[in-house]
Parts: sequence; structure tokens; C-alpha cells
Amino acid sequence: MYRAMQGKQDDPRWSKRCRDKTDLIISNATGDVICDPLPAGRGGDMPTAALTFQTIRQQYVDTGKLWEDNEFPADDSSLYVDPKNKPTTSPSAIEWKRPKVILHLKFNLYSKEIMPNPQFIMDGISRFDVKQTKGDNCWFLASIASLAMRTDLIEKIVPKDQGFSNNYCGVFRFNFWLEGKWREVMVDDRLPTANNRLVYVSCGNPSEFWAALLEKAYAK
Repeated sequence: MYRAMQGKQDDPRWSKRCRDKTDLIISNATGDVICDPLPAGRGGDMPTAALTFQTIRQQYVDTGKLWEDNEFPADDSSLYVDPKNKPTTSPSAIEWKRPKVILHLKFNLYSKEIMPNPQFIMDGISRFDVKQTKGDNCWFLASIASLAMRTDLIEKIVPKDQGFSNNYCGVFRFNFWLEGKWREVMVDDRLPTANNRLVYVSCGNPSEFWAALLEKAYAK
């Protein structure tokens, strides 16, 4: 799982920041107080007013470039509390790839003319979409599955006005209810893979990516 979803509240670094209240503090179902293990300034409603979803998309679509989220980088610092001391169950080599590249390699297609197109959402969101991997926590998948049964909630968390076709530039947004208000979180679509497979949550249809991107945004 991503580093932000690893239970590391016993680490003295996090407890100090809790006391200083420099990071977000959340409560889990048992009422325990847990510090956000990411440094102050990463997570929550991250983008500044000048970097909204619409402005980023417009700027990058016009230039033809793909956005990269420097505040949640595509490297081990986003996956592990201590990249030099990875869990023994972690893949030996992780490569961050965008969905189009993942599908290109997965189906062994070496011609751009026949490359399959990734889909953000296919035929709506269903609790049966979500597929667990060895690196996932079942509590997160159970939460997604429960939300998927409430169309009014899941459509607010996972906006449908985005995808891999029109205005695609590698940025996706999600909404989370935190500290009494909705917060927008933006991520790029670079995802951790091992042997050309997603390391964490995925959808049953390999061409669908809403669940993998939602998990990344929640970790951020």
C-alpha cells in the first residue's frame, strides 16, 4: 500500500508533529487519533488557487505535455515510510507508468495504431469493479465497494468529467470529506507497476482505472 496508508503512528516523527498540530489529524473508527504521515503541505486540498484542475488541464492540453505531480512524486518516497527499509513483501522493482503505457505493454502491442485505449470509468462505477492485490489493505477496498453502492456519494468523490480522451493531460481529481468540508485532491496518472501489472488496487477490467487513481489520491 502507499506510505500514507501504512499504520506508522508509533513512529516518533509522527507523534511530534501530532503534538505540534502541523499535520492533518484524523480519527479512525475506534476513535484513535492518527497523524497524517506525510510532511506538512502534502495532501488535503493540495493545489493552490492558481493551480486548479481546470487551469492545469487547459495549460497542458494547449502544450501537448502530460502533467507530473511533484508534490506526490512517482518514486519510493510516496510508497514507503523508509525507502531504504522496504517491507519484505514489496516488489523488488517498481516502475511508474501511465495507463496508456500499461495497456500497451500488457497486451504486447508495439504499434501505436492498435494500442488499446484506457478508460477512466466503464459502464458506471460498481462495487464489483474493484480487484484486490497482495499489496492492498482490504479495509480500503471494502470502503470503496460500500461507496460504490451509493451513487450520490461516489459520483461526488469520483467526478466523471475527466478521462483519457478529450482534454486528457495526465491530471485527475477526486473529492474527500475531511475536517468538516469537501477537499479536492489532484494526482497525475503515473501508477506503480511490477511486471507490467498494477501493484495496488485495480479494476476487474484491465482497461478501467478509476479505482487505481482514487487510491492514489486518497494516499496523497
